[in-house]
Amino acid sequence: MLASLHLSEAEKRKIPDQLGKVIEYFKQIDGLKNSVTSELIHPVSCRNDLREDEVQRSLTRMDILKNAPVKTPEFFLVPQVIDKKRKIDE
Repeated sequence: MLASLHLSEAEKRKIPDQLGKVIEYFKQIDGLKNSVTSELIHPVSCRNDLREDEVQRSLTRMDILKNAPVKTPEFFLVPQVIDKKRKIDE
């Protein structure tokens, strides 16, 4: 509904011609041979420096929960965001 366009009859008559011109323009661009294009893919040389994966000790539940503002000994407590009375598929 938000994308609906309300066009006058004169505007509707112009659309096929205007779209045809756009398509022709893209065909012209598609036909160009440009040797610079591949150089512009990465104008600045870059390299990913990645470290090797290392097996490390996982965090304990106590470590994870120690900075939580509201918690129980087993999990985070957060405000309720879903109405319990409401069905999920509504």
